Amino acid sequence: MYREMAEFNQNRRQTIRILANTAAISEFLPAILSDFLASRTTVDVDLGERPSVDVVQATLDGLCDFGIISDTVE
Repeated sequence: MYREMAEFNQNRRQTIRILANTAAISEFLPAILSDFLASRTTVDVDLGERPSVDVVQATLDGLCDFGIISDTVE
């Protein structure tokens, strides 16, 4: 995920649209996003919570920049 987010430079205001399942939002995204946003003051995150199957479809439809899902989606 760090590699995908590295493309956002610090020279202009940008928003990253992320959709993730509940586990990702509550367990590991807070630490990752706080570190990332602390060093990139021109980046905003639009974070949405959805079931993993909906995250997959939204990502395919271009409704977010990337999605985080559990490995049990079929």
